[in-house]
Amino acid sequence: MRKLLVALFATLLLMGSSVTMIATAQEGTPEVDRGDLGDAGGNPVDPVIGDMVTYFTEDGEEAGNVTVESIERGWEDYDEFYEPEDGTEYVAFVISVESTIARGAIDVQQYDFSLQTAQGYLWSSAFTSSETADPPLLEDNLSLAAGDSETFTIVFQVHEDEPLAHLYWQPDTGVLITAAQLEDA
Repeated sequence: MRKLLVALFATLLLMGSSVTMIATAQEGTPEVDRGDLGDAGGNPVDPVIGDMVTYFTEDGEEAGNVTVESIERGWEDYDEFYEPEDGTEYVAFVISVESTIARGAIDVQQYDFSLQTAQGYLWSSAFTSSETADPPLLEDNLSLAAGDSETFTIVFQVHEDEPLAHLYWQPDTGVLITAAQLEDA
């Protein structure tokens, strides 16, 4: 699974950098400030913590929204026997997902989220447990029908003080959403 995510991310990065090089080479290309929305009412270019990001279907229809509410480095609400390994720390994110899909439901799983470090490594969510996390950890899969929403905690284990880059959400095959840019976090 990790290899698939790395390959997908690398492909998207290459495609994006080619488009960026072409766009910046053209005269009159407007600068896009962080958090600006696209012309078609799309998502923020570099969403920050607190920005709502929309999940669109292949047909361009809204299916859901994700908001990274907060980040906590050095998270310590884990249960006994779930301490992070030496030289690592837990990083916890409080995330809200709202379903806006017209029919059916969107499924949300903890492994739909990936954390990218500044060195480009992608981390899957950590195997940990907590009876005191508020909001609770996302341990069971969610199925959110239209209008349903849920707020939960996702935890990652990274090297201590490792610079972070992005939090991604992959709600469906072929879809990778930047939920938050974390360079300042």
